[in-house]
Amino acid sequence: MPQRNEIQTNTKATLGTATLLPRRAAEYLQQAAEEAKALPPESMRRRQVIDKAIILVKREFPEFFFR
Repeated sequence: MPQRNEIQTNTKATLGTATLLPRRAAEYLQQAAEEAKALPPESMRRRQVIDKAIILVKREFPEFFFR
C-alpha cells in the first residue's frame, strides 16, 4: 500500500497470473484482487480481503511457502 504522501498511479495493465503457484491458488488471489479493487484504497476491509486470501493459499499449499 502506498504511503500517505505517495501518489498512487492508476495503471491500465491487466492483472497477471503467476505460474509458480497451482491454478487454484492463483484463482483465490485473483478473486481477492478483484474484490479489493472495488474497495477504497485505504480501507481496512480491502487489506483484510487480501490478507485472508494470502492466509488461505498458504494453508492450502504450504509446500510453496515453508521448507
